[in-house]
Amino acid sequence: MEPVRSDTTTDRRTAVELAKRLLVDSIWRTAKIEVDGVTFPDTQEIFDGRAPEGMSVDDIVTVNNIKRAWRFLLENIDYPVDWQYIRE
Repeated sequence: MEPVRSDTTTDRRTAVELAKRLLVDSIWRTAKIEVDGVTFPDTQEIFDGRAPEGMSVDDIVTVNNIKRAWRFLLENIDYPVDWQYIRE
């Protein structure tokens, strides 16, 4: 039996598409470390640009910063990683 060959371009594209589809879930799971009691619906609201009722401004900013970090990673996925890039 011949080993299955993998097309790295297709694999990469699939991985990026999956990351984009799971973006809110990834943001929520990361935010749970920093924000006590954040729920998936709260995260979805913040992702959509709305502030959940009863959530502090600091917690909303934290979730938004995580969202911005994920977007930055996805938007700059083709750039090489070097010290100048990391410092951004």
